[in-house]
This record gives sequence, C-alpha cells and structure tokens, in this order.
Amino acid sequence: MSDDLKLSKITARVVFDGGGNLVPEFEITWSDGTVGWSCFAGGITVGPIEKRKPGGDVIPPDGLGAMTEFSSWATDCIQNLEFNDQSAFDGLLERHNFSNWVGQSGCVALSCAFAKGAAKRRGLPLYKVLGKARPWRFPFPNVTIIGGGAHAGGVFPIQEIMVVPIGAETFIEALNWCKEVFVATKMRLVREGYFVGTTIEGGIWPPYRSVEQSFELVCEAISDVGLNAGTDVVLSLDVAANELRDANKYYLGDFVGHLQSDSYFELLSRWISNYPIGFLEDPFAPQDGDLTRRLLARCVDSMRIIADDPVASEPDRIIEVGAHGEFNGILVKPTHCGSLTAVQRAVQTAFDSNLMPALGGRSRETEEHCMIHIALAYGFPLLKIGGFSGVDRISHWNEGLRLVESLGHAELVNVTALIGSGSKLDSHKVVVNAE
Repeated sequence: MSDDLKLSKITARVVFDGGGNLVPEFEITWSDGTVGWSCFAGGITVGPIEKRKPGGDVIPPDGLGAMTEFSSWATDCIQNLEFNDQSAFDGLLERHNFSNWVGQSGCVALSCAFAKGAAKRRGLPLYKVLGKARPWRFPFPNVTIIGGGAHAGGVFPIQEIMVVPIGAETFIEALNWCKEVFVATKMRLVREGYFVGTTIEGGIWPPYRSVEQSFELVCEAISDVGLNAGTDVVLSLDVAANELRDANKYYLGDFVGHLQSDSYFELLSRWISNYPIGFLEDPFAPQDGDLTRRLLARCVDSMRIIADDPVASEPDRIIEVGAHGEFNGILVKPTHCGSLTAVQRAVQTAFDSNLMPALGGRSRETEEHCMIHIALAYGFPLLKIGGFSGVDRISHWNEGLRLVESLGHAELVNVTALIGSGSKLDSHKVVVNAE
C-alpha cells in the first residue's frame, strides 16, 4: 500500500448557503496533498419520512468558522486508511454515524468531497469516476418558472410551476428554451406593471393568487418564444401537498380555501385536463396514497406522477410505492440519501421498479455544482435544480455546458426514458391567447 493513497485529514468549517443559513463544508486531504471539497445545504420543508432519518439536517453548533472538534474526530476516523472505491468510504460514514454530527446533507457533502478528490487524483471528471462506462447522455432540465408554497412565504399554494422541454433535441437547446420561457414570463409581468421578485429556489415571485391564471401566464410565455405548450414544452408542478393538508382537508389559499379530499382530487383532475401538465410531484399528502393511485390510474398514459415526501429516497419505500401503483416517478435527493453510494442505490431501485427517477436539489443551495455529474453518472432522465436566478442555481447548468465541451456532444437521454414509451404527452395541448 502506497502512503500517498492514504487519507490524511478531514477539515470542516461552517459557511453560508444561498439563503444566508449556516451549513458545514468539508475538505478531505490525501497524503500526497490532493484535496476534495464539497458543501450541500438542506431544505426548508421536511416531509414525514425525512423527519425520521438519523441526524436529519443538523445545524452546526460551532457558528461561523472552523468546526475544530468534528474535524479532529473525523480525522481520527479516516487517518492512514486507504479506500479502494466510493462505497468503502461511504460505508465508513455510516458505521461511524457521521450523520449524528453533520446530518444527511453533511454526510453527502463528505461523500462528494471524497469522490471529487478521487477524480482529481485520477485526472478524470467526476461523472466518470462515479459511473460505469456508458453512452453518456444529459438529463432533461426541469426549471422553475414561478415559485410558491414555503419558498414564497405561503402566498401561493403550489410550491413550484416548472417547465420541461420534452421536444428539445440537445441539452443546449433544452436549456435555451427554458431560459427563453423564464425571460418571456418576466417580460409579460413587467408589461402588466408587476414588480418581478424572486423566490428561494430562483423562480419568479407568484404574481397572481389564481393557480389557473399562473398556468396560463407560463403557457402564453411558451407561445411568445415560438414554442408549443404540450409538444415542445410541458408544465411540471411540485404541489408539495403535505404542506397543504390541514385537518383532513387541503388548503389552497384564501382564493380557493379549504377543500375536502374528493373536491381537491377533482380540482387536480381539471388542471390535468385543461393544461399541458406532464409532471406532477407530490399531488397528495403521504397518508392519501389511495387518492394518488386513483389519479395515476386516470392519467398514467399522459404524465409522470412523482414521489418526493412519501419516499424520501429510501429504497424500501421506492419499492413499496411502485408495487402499490401510487407513482410512476421518483425524486431522488442526495441530501435525503446521505452518500453517493445511497444515491446510486436509490436510482437503481427506481429503475428496477419501473419508476422514472428524477434528481433533485434542495430549496437552499451552495457553490457546489456536482448535480449534473451525478445525473450523468447514474443515468437520471430529469434534473430539477430551480430557476434561472442566483449563481447557486445557474452554476449547475453552467457546469453542464462545460461538460458538453469535454464530451464533445450535447445529446439528451432518450425522451421515452423521460415520459414513457406509451405516453400521450405529445397530444396534450392547451390553447392560449397570445398577445
């Protein structure tokens, strides 16, 4: 065993995330001086499954600056050890209960720091160290246009209205379409006299109280840039229904009020019928799985219903919701998983369960831009990061553009991996009155 293959130390400190919150960042140093760095933030909302995870998202008690006690303890755990692969290092994190110190988001940052250091040592991009040799293909972007829910102080019930450019032929074209729709939406609001603010995940501050009016705004913006809502670009909603459920009812804001479960189900069904919605995340609270099954049975050929809160990236839960027919898509968040090995396990479980896996960030982000590498490495068809506001969001897409140069192509995953081979999304259109 060569000494320069051994780990030397872990350095931890407390820094700010994109929302000004305190988060830990980490450096892992090898004996030859190679350093791997990473920093992940947690989220604003926490689902019921995530609340049961060990350590949760721990706020470092040290305050800004060095985490001296943790750094010393962590260094003792890894010093002079050699790890042949990612899973061996991630196993040590689990055996020594690192999550009790730094939470799930801290553990995945440590995991990523190790992977980035290993990539640097081998002179390879991160995705090639994480993934097996394959035809590397880029994920379709899932970009926030209008924010809401807890990301906008609760002034608008739906957490995110996003777009997915299902008709794009390349990753560059897909990003450009999303950017054009984002800008066109802002320009429409400016012409209407609105002040255009920004929500936590980089979306536009919700201008209307009406959800339907907001759908129409985005569809009109799609038309403004010469694209078709339904064949080129579809809407993608993160309802975050766990945040809406209140005493067996769903609260859709003062504009709609409280709805009984059946009335809420019919409201969602009307949205799906009237607007080009291709992706629907967490439409019901986890305890209303029977309603999710009913909705999926009604529209299984026309959209992906994606689970986040009901599974929290746990393989056992992914298998369960797939077997029960509640969802046909899963959102995998590295900060739920706690390590890159666990991310790989979750995405493979989704594929094995015939569920489309999407890779998602959290409502708070940092300078870390490894998500595009993770998506490439593990074959995610969809990447959900946020809107086109804030360097913490844009950095992921910019890293993707750099990878286009190194790969020599901008090919997307096959669209059937995204929407399914029997999908009727292409015929799901909405007529809007463009100015």
